[in-house]
Amino acid sequence: MPPLLLSTACCPPAAWFRLVIAHEVVFIDQYEHFTKQTFRNRYSILGPNGRADLIIPVENGRTPQQPIREVRIAYHTEWQRNHWRWLLAAYNNSPW
Repeated sequence: MPPLLLSTACCPPAAWFRLVIAHEVVFIDQYEHFTKQTFRNRYSILGPNGRADLIIPVENGRTPQQPIREVRIAYHTEWQRNHWRWLLAAYNNSPW
């Protein structure tokens, strides 16, 4: 089976992991361009009030044709605390 080249993802969907498991050699593309509003810096969870879209803010991902390796996470906001609270609210009392 040929090597697999995948895009980056902060919390990829299950199909992404199925591809990783099915291939012996997997590469993550560091030369791709950062595309806004994709799963590269966002993910969805099923919260207590329905679907919640969680976004990891980036500092320099607004430039067109920005290579993914040059994009940096913005730590000046409290996004980590907010994500943790959402995850606790959604899954803390779940049976699995």
